[in-house]
Amino acid sequence: MKTILIAAILAWLAVFALAAEKPAPAAIGESCIVVENTRAEKVVTLSAAELAKLPHAEVEAAVGDARRKYSGVPLAELLHVAGVEWGGKCSPLLTCYVLVESADGYRVMFAIPEVDPQQRRQMVILADRCDGQPLSAEVGPYETIEADAKERGRWVKHVKSISLQVAARQRSRSHERQEPAVAHTTGEPGKIYLAGMGPGDAELVTFKAAKALKEADCVFCFDYLEDEVARYAPAAKITVAAPLLMGRAAGRNPAQLSPEMRKELEQSKEEHARFVTKVRKFVAAGKTVVFADAGDPTIYCPWSWITEEFADLRPTVVPGLSSFNAANAALVQSITRNSGSVLISAGEDLGMPDKNGRLKTTLVFFTHRAKLKELAPRLLARYAADTPAAVVCEASYPTQRVVWATLGTLLEKTADQRLPHLYLVYVGDGLKAPAPSVTAAKHD
Repeated sequence: MKTILIAAILAWLAVFALAAEKPAPAAIGESCIVVENTRAEKVVTLSAAELAKLPHAEVEAAVGDARRKYSGVPLAELLHVAGVEWGGKCSPLLTCYVLVESADGYRVMFAIPEVDPQQRRQMVILADRCDGQPLSAEVGPYETIEADAKERGRWVKHVKSISLQVAARQRSRSHERQEPAVAHTTGEPGKIYLAGMGPGDAELVTFKAAKALKEADCVFCFDYLEDEVARYAPAAKITVAAPLLMGRAAGRNPAQLSPEMRKELEQSKEEHARFVTKVRKFVAAGKTVVFADAGDPTIYCPWSWITEEFADLRPTVVPGLSSFNAANAALVQSITRNSGSVLISAGEDLGMPDKNGRLKTTLVFFTHRAKLKELAPRLLARYAADTPAAVVCEASYPTQRVVWATLGTLLEKTADQRLPHLYLVYVGDGLKAPAPSVTAAKHD
């Protein structure tokens, strides 16, 4: 009996010892901030140290009869870390919203124009300090502060997560790909069109592209172009294609890919096979299928594989204005007049100096792969520091802007500018900055 009693006591002591070793649950607000971009299916967890490294801002707000000065990271900066690119009058982000959630489940919503740094009038920040001191335990460590708000209903205490969400629609298309109905065959095969929708300005969509969209039985596009396509095609005929069809890893050696990219490659192949079968059924049933994308479908278009995959069906390519054309207009000059030739590159081909060591050919870089911080040093290593350069952002949009520089000053001139996700970089001795009074036409 004594032995059993001693064993029981030892067992209880072991249980208490394990309980003592187990860490206590974190208090509200002590964990990291989770930032999610649902459009890109990207989630980032930021520690206090990582948040401290992000750009901070200060705002003043009324608390009772006093004015308090809060310091923290703007929501726009936090979401930018998760891949959100701001700006653009026709931005697809305008169909989204920002959701902020507290540790206790309290949630509030901010419209995109309230957060986008190019549209907002009042700043919203994730504050961690008030009047120079850390936030109190009653609200911190993080709280959203809406500058000069009349009511503090959207001041969220103990913030745990911030996310970009796609707004719900009456018809579910954004995240669930529709299966267009296939009617009985007419006896005549259908048609396939690959149509360019221009660089962004709705007025630059060609009549031919608009006609193809209007007459289509089914239009496939990626989510970033959905609202643009809806201007010309009935909503019921639009299907948002899976991002896997962009084929980021297609054509690449699997052995040279990361495990994540190898998995994506396999998923892309599976999605590609299902998609091709579906499209061929539509065409066999006499349907007209249109693949729509921004710019010109023959210049860095994610649908470019369509012409090869369906070559036997003789697809028709409807040309569109590329961002290259719009950027040329933004430069307000002929880019071939002084250079004689142009080299378009995604960053791999940097051209070659002429016999005098100068860059006679104008290089034009599409930055969907090569970013400026990586590209500029490589160019500077090959060409003279005084080689003219220009960065064209959001060509044809109201927010269109051109940054003129040289290779030696390019990073310095763009250091304080928020560059969009896509922009064009021009480099070459043939470039000449226009007179201040000359401007390119923009969409109003």
